[in-house]
Amino acid sequence: MLLLDPGSGAGLVAFATGWGDGRYPTWAGYDADGRPVGLVTEFFVVPQPGHRSDEED
Repeated sequence: MLLLDPGSGAGLVAFATGWGDGRYPTWAGYDADGRPVGLVTEFFVVPQPGHRSDEED
């Protein structure tokens, strides 16, 4: 879903993750003219070394 505010030009992108509700860190990349060119979201699906999973005992 893309929401745009015509007055300010601000925007919001929202999407379902398939993993339920939650907050996920996201990085947006911009080109030299300030246009968005990339979006990366971390869904915490791949185990990270040294970090304990909530599912582990």
